[in-house]
Amino acid sequence: MIPDDTRPSDFVDNPRLPGCALVRRSLVIATLISTAMLAGWLVVGLLTPGGLAVIDHRVLAMLHNIYDPNDPIGPDWLESAMRDITSLGSNVVVIMITAAAAAILVMINRKGPAIMLTLSIIATIILNAVLKSAIDRARPDFLAPSIAVESSSFPSSHAMLSAALYLLLAAIAAREITDKRLATSLFLAAAGLTFVIGATRVYLGAHWPSDVLAGWLLGTAAALASWKLARSPTPPEPERRASLHQNDDLPA
Repeated sequence: MIPDDTRPSDFVDNPRLPGCALVRRSLVIATLISTAMLAGWLVVGLLTPGGLAVIDHRVLAMLHNIYDPNDPIGPDWLESAMRDITSLGSNVVVIMITAAAAAILVMINRKGPAIMLTLSIIATIILNAVLKSAIDRARPDFLAPSIAVESSSFPSSHAMLSAALYLLLAAIAAREITDKRLATSLFLAAAGLTFVIGATRVYLGAHWPSDVLAGWLLGTAAALASWKLARSPTPPEPERRASLHQNDDLPA
């Protein structure tokens, strides 16, 4: 039973918050989409002579200069822009954003989301490191000279961490928003940023496409699992009904 003096925002996922239902649906949809994308890629790999390695290689070959495999196609400014964007999914930037977001959440009395976000990103980083070490997939031979890598290729940490971080940030913000269009826009922006970050890893030759697709799936699944595990206690039935009626009266 939730104490009377407890605010709904003290918990991560609380039915008394207007946007929580939309958050749950959005995280499920994001996970299903990333699952479908990876499954589709695997099916194409099974139907392609030579398997998954062949289609991974073909995509990277199309994105790089035929005479210099380490030179991405397009003007120099495009490669520079891609390099700047890809940094938004790096371990250092993700940790800095997580720390800053958690500090802000604590200052505005949102300790539950701050703890959830911090633990989720730490767990995602550890899981990514374990998978990289266990699978130990070699990096592509298309790596741009301006990009430095130290770990193995599968799964893409940039894709995985950006999916977990930016979707959870959108979820934390959207859970208290009454305007569904604004809340949906936050998720679309987070998903779009995650997609672009993952795409830069392929463009810069740092990852095979399947690395990125797997990273998206693991990142979205991590965000969904974190949100589900951080749900508030189920309120008593009268309180739940009152909350549902209150949400029905909110403007769309």
